[in-house]
Amino acid sequence: MADQVLTILSRLRRRIVALRTAEAAAFGATVAALVCVFVMAGWVLAGRYALTATAVCAVPLLGGLSAAASRRLRSRLAAELLLRWYGAALPAGIGAAAVACTLTGAYARLPKNAIILLIPASAAVAAALTLLRRPSLRAVAASVDQTARLRERLSTAWELSEAGDDSAFSRAVRSQAEAAAGPRDLRGVSFWQRTSTTVAALGLSVVAAALMLPWQPLRRPEAALEQRWQRVGSRAGASLQEQLAALEREGVADAAEIAPTVARLRELARRLRSARPTDAKQWSGQVVELAQLTRALRQAVDSGRLAPAAARRLAELTDALDQLAAEIAEDMGSQVEYAASDGSQAAAPSEPSSRPAVPGYATVYNPDYAAFARPPATDTAPGSDTGEQPVIAAAGQVPFEQAWAAARRRAAEAISRRDVPAEYRQLVADFFAAER
Repeated sequence: MADQVLTILSRLRRRIVALRTAEAAAFGATVAALVCVFVMAGWVLAGRYALTATAVCAVPLLGGLSAAASRRLRSRLAAELLLRWYGAALPAGIGAAAVACTLTGAYARLPKNAIILLIPASAAVAAALTLLRRPSLRAVAASVDQTARLRERLSTAWELSEAGDDSAFSRAVRSQAEAAAGPRDLRGVSFWQRTSTTVAALGLSVVAAALMLPWQPLRRPEAALEQRWQRVGSRAGASLQEQLAALEREGVADAAEIAPTVARLRELARRLRSARPTDAKQWSGQVVELAQLTRALRQAVDSGRLAPAAARRLAELTDALDQLAAEIAEDMGSQVEYAASDGSQAAAPSEPSSRPAVPGYATVYNPDYAAFARPPATDTAPGSDTGEQPVIAAAGQVPFEQAWAAARRRAAEAISRRDVPAEYRQLVADFFAAER
């Protein structure tokens, strides 16, 4: 008879432990999901708004510390003592780690979406804490008596069984307990401690954490520029190396007139291929150097000292290099700043202009503008001076994007060489920084 009571209590304990484990897992997952929402949101903002991200990541930390300091707040988290402290320690610990990673920049080395793995991990830890502290048979008997309203029948029967009492009274008490605690009698009794609110909180918190997955972390403008430069520079370096390799296969690169220039092009191709992030802010200098070397090759072609086949091949190469420089300038975006240092400012004109000075405006005149007023030259002989006419004649045949990129590159060269007067440099830079 006593064995029958113990069998009933063992069966009920397995049922209650399974339910409490599920409740603990739901509790742990809910707390972790809420923490994930704040940490993931903070790391989305960390790249550009570090202080705001730190404040967002500190929300779980403050919540955990508040729960640890308030017994009343802990008691509202869970019924079990271990789960109460777990619900306070988890957000406090993860929040502190998130704040530290945000302030030190370590978050950049951790994938944002991996944070969501805290949800199943926390659920598993909470479930393990419950399994490690299985309730005693006496506690199970008391819980079932209270939940099923058995008026302490199971508790009394367990105590008599533990005492080894086999009197008629004891047998009668155990018989009543067995009848009241049978599977059919307790089938409709719910031993869940948590209500549907826990399920709703779990669902909403998991959905909120999942909604953070598509958001890409904001990056500092410097980091975006560095990443773009690595991609653009390595591609441009590979293209330049292919051009030089073709030139070497054809035996043109060995000509004495262009050998130093080709050597410098090889070095530039190597630097472009490596494309160090630290060189991202000086990317326009690479374009200027490429344009200078292209100009040197073009001068070698125009000198007439090369064989016709080599001159024709180099002319094709210079066109390809012009296109490559334009592509680099275009791919690196339109926000190009050409800032001259204070020591490099040119002296002001000795004679002031007769026109009134208007803040923000300046009169710019280029003598080459007069070339547009002249009719295009008809002499297309190889030795004729074709300074600007070929460009003007072919203007309608060049795509606008390519022409704009080439003009932007030429502006960068002019500013770098200090060909533009100091008072006009910012004006030219602002003009070519605008989208067209």
